[in-house]
Amino acid sequence: MGVDSTKILQCNQLTIGPYRRKCQNTIIALLFITILILFTKYHNNYKCCTMVRVITAYNFEGQKVDTCADPVAFTSAPSNRLLIALAYHAIEVRDLSDEAKPTYSIPTVDQVIQLSYCTSGNYIATLETKQKRSGDDALYLRVYCNWEQCSQGTPPLRARIAGRVTPTGSQIGDNALDMIEIPVKSTTINAFSCCQETGNIVIASKCILSIFRMVIKTHDISRLRFLDFDTWPMIMNLKFNVCGLQIEQDIVTAFGERKVQVFQIIKDTKQVSDWSSTNSSMKTNTTQEYPVQYEVSSGPIDLNKLIKSKTDTYLRPLVNPKCFPIMVMTPGFDDSALVEQEENAPFNIASLPITINETEAIDPWSEPINWTVKILLQLELNMSRCHVTNECIKSVLLHLVYKRHETSKVLEWNFPRFRTETYKHLVCVNCLISLKEEAFVYHSLVTHEKNEVEMTPAQCITVYNFMSPVVKMFMDRSVLHVLTTSSLETYTIRLFPSSSPSPSHILSERVTLIGHKPFLGIVDMVLLENKLVIFTSANSNQDNKVNNSWTLYMLMLPSPSSICKVLTFKARISRFKTPNKYIHLMKEALNISDIVENYMYHGCGSARLGNNDFKKFCCLVADHYFLFKKDGWQWSYQLYEKANLLPMDVFIRMKQLEDMYKRVKRPVNTIPALKFYINSWIHDHTDQVDLKTFMYGIKIAERSCDLLYIAELVLSEKSIRKLPLNNAIKHIKKNLEASYELKGALTFALLFLYSLSNIETKDVSEMYNEADEISNKSFVQFCNAYSNLLIEQDSSFSEFSLILMQETPILIAHGLAEIISSGQSMKLRKVIQAFQKYIGSHMYSTNVTEVFKRFLELHFSRNYGHDKTPDLNKKYVCDAIKILFRQYLTDLTKPISENCTQTNIRDWKNIYNSQIPGYIQMLPCYNSNNENLIKLQSLFYTNWLTNDFKEDIKQVLPLLSKPSLSLEIMASENTTKTIEILIDKCPQAVLKYSIDCLKSTSEWKHTTSLLEKKSKSDIDNQSKYHEILHDMLEYLSHNMCVEDLCNILPEESSTNIGHDEYQTYVITCQKINQANQIKSMVMATGQQLLASLNFK
Repeated sequence: MGVDSTKILQCNQLTIGPYRRKCQNTIIALLFITILILFTKYHNNYKCCTMVRVITAYNFEGQKVDTCADPVAFTSAPSNRLLIALAYHAIEVRDLSDEAKPTYSIPTVDQVIQLSYCTSGNYIATLETKQKRSGDDALYLRVYCNWEQCSQGTPPLRARIAGRVTPTGSQIGDNALDMIEIPVKSTTINAFSCCQETGNIVIASKCILSIFRMVIKTHDISRLRFLDFDTWPMIMNLKFNVCGLQIEQDIVTAFGERKVQVFQIIKDTKQVSDWSSTNSSMKTNTTQEYPVQYEVSSGPIDLNKLIKSKTDTYLRPLVNPKCFPIMVMTPGFDDSALVEQEENAPFNIASLPITINETEAIDPWSEPINWTVKILLQLELNMSRCHVTNECIKSVLLHLVYKRHETSKVLEWNFPRFRTETYKHLVCVNCLISLKEEAFVYHSLVTHEKNEVEMTPAQCITVYNFMSPVVKMFMDRSVLHVLTTSSLETYTIRLFPSSSPSPSHILSERVTLIGHKPFLGIVDMVLLENKLVIFTSANSNQDNKVNNSWTLYMLMLPSPSSICKVLTFKARISRFKTPNKYIHLMKEALNISDIVENYMYHGCGSARLGNNDFKKFCCLVADHYFLFKKDGWQWSYQLYEKANLLPMDVFIRMKQLEDMYKRVKRPVNTIPALKFYINSWIHDHTDQVDLKTFMYGIKIAERSCDLLYIAELVLSEKSIRKLPLNNAIKHIKKNLEASYELKGALTFALLFLYSLSNIETKDVSEMYNEADEISNKSFVQFCNAYSNLLIEQDSSFSEFSLILMQETPILIAHGLAEIISSGQSMKLRKVIQAFQKYIGSHMYSTNVTEVFKRFLELHFSRNYGHDKTPDLNKKYVCDAIKILFRQYLTDLTKPISENCTQTNIRDWKNIYNSQIPGYIQMLPCYNSNNENLIKLQSLFYTNWLTNDFKEDIKQVLPLLSKPSLSLEIMASENTTKTIEILIDKCPQAVLKYSIDCLKSTSEWKHTTSLLEKKSKSDIDNQSKYHEILHDMLEYLSHNMCVEDLCNILPEESSTNIGHDEYQTYVITCQKINQANQIKSMVMATGQQLLASLNFK
């Protein structure tokens, strides 16, 4: 009996369908809840997502697993050795290198609860605890030297107290384990730290810091050397309880739960060093960070000045001293997320003064020293701005970054110190402050000037955001390892503000999360030379480290070269699709290679890159900026220089890039960047410039149709002029024929090349028209831009200047005037001296003299007028005006044809904007075409001249065949003489001159008398003089009193006024005076009436 499969299927669909729909709804609900949870986590860690790029590029090269029973504390030692403090008064030494040596133990006096290794003295410092009979724990700080002898057995333990007990000669050389107990006066020790450079130890007892300085001493009898510690005669009292601290050289960082402070120890020799007269063995000195007191003045703060100021010196006079210290942070705006997080950093600038207690120096060689500290950074956690509840400072990493140099492992100093020889290579001080889930890197730049070291105020240069709460962190050669409660995270690092072209952009780029490895039961982490050890435990109670069995994960660190290769591989995949990601990864690789090759710091290891890796990354980053970022061209050029590329290497790279982008149908233009590169390279490599590079520049200019590129290159670079210039001349000649607006600039350049090659310049000057205003503009601009080619250092004209004065005199005058008015370093005095020097040594210098004259008149006419006068207190200015004036007079002695020009008279009419009197404008010679005469008149009436100039005119007048009337008037000694000249030669100007110049009635009387006599003597012009006389009397009758008018009238007619023809003017004068009196009375009466009225 068969079964219909179709019915079975329908039955199954009816049965299963409702359950399937329920399952689908359940899945959708679960997906919605999952998305909601992820969205909430994303919202809570928004800044983590926006601050960090996540790109997997960090792959460990191997992993080994081991166990450790009952560990208490641990640290690392060179050559991949792990030091583990065990619970039974011993330190276990494990060799984790590839060729591991047997494990051995170092016996300790008491139970070690903290230990640290110091590379400088090759010693192990331990903090040990011992239970007293009273039940309290006593703490001891001990140093173990010669500890490597324990690998050969169990050597005897030699104990002594630092600085107090000197070992005998037999004890120094018997290969015993040397234990030095540090005489700490305090019963509590919060933390301690060893300086890896000097071997000094800093100890924190609550809020008090004390330092013991390492010294290599010599035994008096055996002359053997041994390690010891001397007490630094200072105790520093901080304003918070210290949880952790670190010291390197003279920089100390200390932090509490909510405060962190970084300072530098500075010494000054005491002026008075009489310790014996001191009543007390302790002296207190509170640090004064800024002892100079400023008077605070109210006023706005200039943002531009604030940005330029590298310190807070600018703010001192403007802000109350109680507000200091002040940190000025001016981040760039390239990445808004970075800027936002830095601005919202949960720190306040705190004022945490340090009190120094001075004690008497006990060493005979010690000199009394006054110690102070310089604050580099002091911050306090602002809980209201924290994103995590119960936020606190977890740890602080201090790194002093040095320029790579050869290091010496021999301890040469015989006295304690805070600085070593490597201090002179110090570049910057970086401090990484870690909170629970984020960290901030503060950077202080170090500059060395003579014997002084200056450190800038610390600035935040980058921010890290972690996925889980932090447990431990280390910075190795190229990355930052962060151990969180759930995983190991690896980030790129920042030693300097930015890897972008502009170094002024703080927080301008994100760091990259390049590795993420989850772990369970995380406890702690230790960084070895090329391994990273992760401690995990199955016991959830990790605080109780005793009676625990831990698992050790030994991760073999990849080399910086392999990290860069992975970054490069991932970058090339995204080169064309996401260029921003490409350049970010390439800059990360460049940043890593730059750190590895050029800088060093404690914990960085000895790994290096390949020979050409750094150069390769420099070139790849430079290529990108040359193609797509114009503001990064200068940085690209510097990267090519670091890679030691020659111009032809760069040309080949650009050609390959053009071909590559053409194949993917994304053409790029490399010509602008190449022109910038050629200019920069030629400017910086004057001794290496070759013809091949120059010819490639000509080729690029022809491809880009840049008419001025080669001209500007030749004019600006001296090294180019030493090469054969035939091709450059051909190139500029070709452009000269094809150009119109730039013809003046090209002519300037071509004349310069001819002057270098001693070629005849006549054909160039014939091709160029000086009257072409459009091309003249470019000529003058080139004169202004390359003014250094015109005048030598000894204030003399160059040969090129003399050629320009011969071929283009008008334009060179305009060019020199433009140079002076543009405010360049070349001053008027230098140009005048150059002209005087040349003209004084050359008898026949017509062109130069003409250029000098035109230059002076252009300078004085453009820059001065009736509202602005030249500085006549300067002798060279007065001399220039005198030279110009005398040159006009000299030119007037030439034939009339040479003084008459074809130019428009409006161009030089009253050229100096002077107040030319109206009577001069009425003279017949005023509208003449004599250019020099018109300019002379304009200059004479500027009030820049003294009376001595009249003598010059008098000397020239006899030399003129037909002297100008205006010259005679300008040379006239007084008004009487001038009136006589005008009445004889230009009577129509007499009234205007009289109104402007006559002051007394006697002068008016003399003038009217002369006019009356002239009207009677000159019968032909009697009507003209009679009319002028009546016009003058008409003017006087309206402006004089009757008595003065009667005195001025001619004597012949004053005796019979009633019948005289002048009686009409007297009557008119009387009426006008009476009207003026009535008007004055009416005005006075009106004023009295107004004053008497009382308006309510």
